[in-house]
Amino acid sequence: MNRGFTVVEILVTLVIMAILLTLGVVSMRSVQASARDQERQSDVETIARGLEQRYNRGNPVITATTDPNEAKAGSYPGVNEMIHMTGDFRSGYTPDTVPGGYLYAALPGTSPGSFSNPAGQNIWTIVCVWACSPAGNSAQISSAFGGSDKYVYEPVDVNGNICCCGNCNSFNLYWKSETDSTVVNGIAGLKTVKSLHR
Repeated sequence: MNRGFTVVEILVTLVIMAILLTLGVVSMRSVQASARDQERQSDVETIARGLEQRYNRGNPVITATTDPNEAKAGSYPGVNEMIHMTGDFRSGYTPDTVPGGYLYAALPGTSPGSFSNPAGQNIWTIVCVWACSPAGNSAQISSAFGGSDKYVYEPVDVNGNICCCGNCNSFNLYWKSETDSTVVNGIAGLKTVKSLHR
């Protein structure tokens, strides 16, 4: 006598398959999020190495600034210099504008991919440009992210303030993790890479 599957057996099989499928999807999402976090960390570490090269050799494009020490070796780029690197006008700089910018030339080892998030969007930003609070201010950092997946540069002077122009003795680079939602400085998932010189 041929015996078929009962309705209960079919339902049990379907439930088990649904559970296995759900576990597989959750696991795959977790693996993908970890891969995106590894890409973010790698990008930020590449940018940090480029900033250390800028510290060691100075700015390769600027020939003069209002502050003669601003583009020299021995400091990190301040807010104004970083804005200039991205191609914007800066009064008192020679040249005052470099069309298209020169970020990759100023930070050796970086490329357009270093400043792009895993979705391929250019996400490089500076923590604060006008009327800044001291460095490390959670409201400023959160505002710089603006709810997006970004890499945030924070130049710091010897007094622990945001460094606008020259004599920046350190920096912080911020990014947010998808897989580690630990709250740091009031921001979930915040990760920091710090400069070698402090």
